[in-house]
Amino acid sequence: MTDITSVSQLKDVQTTDWYFKHLQSLIEKFGISVCCPDGMFNANEPLSRAEAVSLLNQGLERVVELIAVSTSEAK
Repeated sequence: MTDITSVSQLKDVQTTDWYFKHLQSLIEKFGISVCCPDGMFNANEPLSRAEAVSLLNQGLERVVELIAVSTSEAK
């Protein structure tokens, strides 16, 4: 899989796409991998249950990390 760290690296995503800001947040703010191995987002392709589980897991792991950091800073 291509290591994407910026939404601008996705070959098929333009700043004018309605979902651009959402992708930018997932990739750049939360570090969630949303691309296919070829570096494409493929916005109009169906999402498999396995892909959905992977994305959900990445998101939840990041939330747990953020909570842990926030909790440790509050002490």
